[in-house]
This record gives sequence, structure tokens and C-alpha cells, in this order.
Amino acid sequence: MNENGAAEGGAPFPERLNWHIVSYPRSGNHAVRALVEYVTKRPTVASLEASESDKAIYLRSANQAADVIKIDDDEPVGYKAHSLHRLVENAARSPSPFGLILITRDPADAIVSHLYPKYERWKSKLDKKRLFFARHRRKTWEEIDWRAEIRNNYNGYLSCVFAYLAWKGRPRIHLKYEDLTSDGYAFAQSFSQKLGFDGTLDPSETKTVLSLSRDSLNRKAGRKRDPELVGELQELIAKHESYDEILDIIDGW
Repeated sequence: MNENGAAEGGAPFPERLNWHIVSYPRSGNHAVRALVEYVTKRPTVASLEASESDKAIYLRSANQAADVIKIDDDEPVGYKAHSLHRLVENAARSPSPFGLILITRDPADAIVSHLYPKYERWKSKLDKKRLFFARHRRKTWEEIDWRAEIRNNYNGYLSCVFAYLAWKGRPRIHLKYEDLTSDGYAFAQSFSQKLGFDGTLDPSETKTVLSLSRDSLNRKAGRKRDPELVGELQELIAKHESYDEILDIIDGW
């Protein structure tokens, strides 16, 4: 392990560097946390109010069975954040300096992926709650303005990007979810070098790390989506900046 790593412009990272791991939900934060733990041999943590289910990746049953992520130092190295609020909250939890890892995913995919389960939960309860909503003059989910929902989520997505842009001059790394899904090992090797690991990752272990990061997520598999609703959401998302435009801003900053 190269303890100092390599920052922008070739400047060395501080010896004891923690990382904000920042992304909009459903953008690969969990997998990146797993890789950070695997490479640094230190744990990552979620927000202060996170449930017991959102603990360090190495503590989860998937890794307990595989025993591939091994921790040598109990002091957290990575702090998960899906918003600026969480980033600021996490910064107060450690005296060590922070770098920032931004993970981006095409917002047309990430926002739909994040919102759809919420829609599904509401719809399953809609019939039972319809009378309650009527009596209390509250809107049902079908009446909620999707434009406002998309706008709020898009602003949340951009807040993570703006955090990265504001980190200029300090250690920062930009990762793309699409690179992770297209070639997981190449993604992991490139990322580990950015973190300061100067060796070659074991392909078999790396595959296991990425696999267990998926297995340890608390999500239902095989969820079917309503194509009409997905199309409607993507059409509303398309009214905002495209992913290519966002990447151009990041690359040019």
C-alpha cells in the first residue's frame, strides 16, 4: 500500500486520510464502500441516524461467509453520504482530513431506480388508505405532482456533484457507475490506484467483493416496473440537464 496515494496534479494525499463517499442513491455507493474496505482494511460507516442494517460491509453476513474483506484498523476510513447535509454531519465525526469520492450514474436511471420502490410501496397501500386520504383531504400518491418529485430528486443529485466541484484543490476522486457495471475488475483496479494502492488486485477476490456488496443489500430481487410510469419519469428527467452535460461540467471544473 502506498500510504500517501496520488491527488490531482500528482500531489500526495495526507498519510491519514478519510473519505466522504458521496452519491445520489442507487449509484453504486455500496460497492465502492466494499472496495474501500477491501483495499484500505478499514471500515466504512453510514450516517449517524442509519439503521443497524446499514453497518460496515465487512460486518455483514455476506462477507462473514466469504471472509474476503479483512480489517486491520477499526477507525473508519469512509463515510457514506447521499446529500450535503450528511456530508457536513460526517465531517464532524473525525479529526482526520477528508477527501471526497463522487460516484455518478445517469440520472435517468438513478432517479427512476430510487423513486420506483417508493411508488410501489404507496400503490400497494393505496386501496386501504384511499378512504383515510379522502376524509383528511390529503393527496393520494396518484395525485402527487411527479414534476415536483423529480425536481427535488434532481436537486439532490446535483448537490452531490456540486460538493465534488467545491472540493477542487483537495483530494477528490470521480467514479462512474457505468464503468463499475461494464468491467468491475478494471473499475476496482483503477480505483484502488487512485486510493494509493500500488499493487495488483486479486481478480477472484475482487469479484467476490463486488458480489457480496450486492448480496448484502436489503432489497427485493426481481421487482417488475410499470413501463408507462418509467417512461413518464424518464420524460420528466429529460427536461433537466443530461448526463453528458453533467459529465462535461465535472471534467471541465
